[in-house]
Amino acid sequence: MSTATAMPATTKTEQLEAVLRELLKEHEALIKLASRHKEALRRADAQEISRISSERTAVVARIAMHDKKRAEIVGVLAKDLGLSGAGVTVRSIVSLIGGQAATQLGILAEKLRTIIERARTEQAAIRDATATVAGHLGGVLTHVVRTCSVGQTYTAKGKMNAGTAMPASIDFKH
Repeated sequence: MSTATAMPATTKTEQLEAVLRELLKEHEALIKLASRHKEALRRADAQEISRISSERTAVVARIAMHDKKRAEIVGVLAKDLGLSGAGVTVRSIVSLIGGQAATQLGILAEKLRTIIERARTEQAAIRDATATVAGHLGGVLTHVVRTCSVGQTYTAKGKMNAGTAMPASIDFKH
């Protein structure tokens, strides 16, 4: 039996409020990381991108942990309120409990929905920017490989390709 089951309803709603606040904080952290990531991409700072990636992994792990707690608390509240099914949401709980707790939970849930959508939008922008940078780097590397490849040095018959003359001189006296 989870610890949330043995607690009175007010404590459960307070717990849910605390978890929603933590989720809000972590999603805001994701947005800040997205901003830093975009700037690091602009500067082509691979070390910073790596640090941001590590930080993002930690934030996502905390989000998963808080979301698991949220699901547990919502499940217990749903059972206490006579709701059944796996799709019980904070919104459906808010509509049944009423009062100040419901108002506060509703406000937090709406803020969280908004910030999650913003975080998704930011992550999509980073994905697109990263793909653009990767494509550009791939193009540069392809050009370098073509320029330096053996295929540019020899003809199809295996003879040396004349290529472009390059002005050079050698001083044999010294």
